[in-house]
Amino acid sequence: MSKKILFVTMHLPSVSVPEAGQKLAYSRLCSLSEKNNAKDIDLISIYNEREECYINLADYQRLNSTNLLKITNIRRLINFLSNCYLPVNIAAKTDSRIKSLVKRNTYDYIHIEFEQGISNIPVELWSKCNLVLHDVLSQSLYRFYVGEKNFLKKIIYYVRYLQMIRWERKVFKRVGEITVLNDKDKNIVKEISNNYNIKINVDYPKVSEMFHCVNRDNIIPNNIIFWGAMNRKENIDAVLWFLNDIFPIVTQKIPDCTFYIVGANPPEEIVQMQSKNIKVTGFVDSPIPFFENAALSVVPLRFGAGIKLKVLETLTAKIPTLATDVGAEGIDNINQCLFVENEPEKFAAMIVKILKTKN
Repeated sequence: MSKKILFVTMHLPSVSVPEAGQKLAYSRLCSLSEKNNAKDIDLISIYNEREECYINLADYQRLNSTNLLKITNIRRLINFLSNCYLPVNIAAKTDSRIKSLVKRNTYDYIHIEFEQGISNIPVELWSKCNLVLHDVLSQSLYRFYVGEKNFLKKIIYYVRYLQMIRWERKVFKRVGEITVLNDKDKNIVKEISNNYNIKINVDYPKVSEMFHCVNRDNIIPNNIIFWGAMNRKENIDAVLWFLNDIFPIVTQKIPDCTFYIVGANPPEEIVQMQSKNIKVTGFVDSPIPFFENAALSVVPLRFGAGIKLKVLETLTAKIPTLATDVGAEGIDNINQCLFVENEPEKFAAMIVKILKTKN
């Protein structure tokens, strides 16, 4: 007898959206459809303004039903005001429209992509849920707290972090099972839940076949890339930190070094920094030409949490990759191409060393 399945995601599941989380969510939706009867699966997905142009209903035509709900800033505010007892990140995605749809049917199994999604499921159904954590939100908040220089903002981040930890502890202990993307996050979940008896799966992200087939015969000397969605706060901070504190040291040693910032929706602040040595591509149909030409990939992340698919992709393509601890966390050193530095001077020195060795 087939089971009735609900798939809930806080971002549009799609291979077309230029962000890793949405691609991973779509991959799991496809996998669930292959292992079960697709006609037994109902999809409920929130999508934001940036994701709207990537909607392709043909992606979901095999499913029993598809409900795509747009979330705007006004809707986020309504959600927050209606659920202000929850952590801010959670309240903004706790949506009465989803709750109403969930109540219409009885489900045997509920799959949830992104931590915020569980707040839309009645507590009595949590035992039926598999909650997929793309990252652990409390860890991300803690890093913002540690890195914040403004005293008032620092206090706010700390309060939000404590609130999130309390909420996560409650959720992790009551949900049926949890899926994380790496062993590091598995250990964090165990720690938050005080080693409570939780079923935790580790589903290490699979890298698209195109990154396995990158031709590394066309490397351009001293060509550096940063690959990632440039609307994300963590990526913006990483690129600005690199441009302001690291890249000037590199160009003193290697004047013809070129840094390519490859990714959709870069902010104007970064676009305006273009020069002979700095190129901002914006959205690209395929990153493969940039991967083929890259002598080095940098991932100078200071904030965020969870495994970084962009690092797995560059390592799979056999591109030497220099990251911070945040950028490299949870990742095996695929092809022995991963290097880690955290201080600007040491990061710059390692870039020079790698490029001169490569050249």
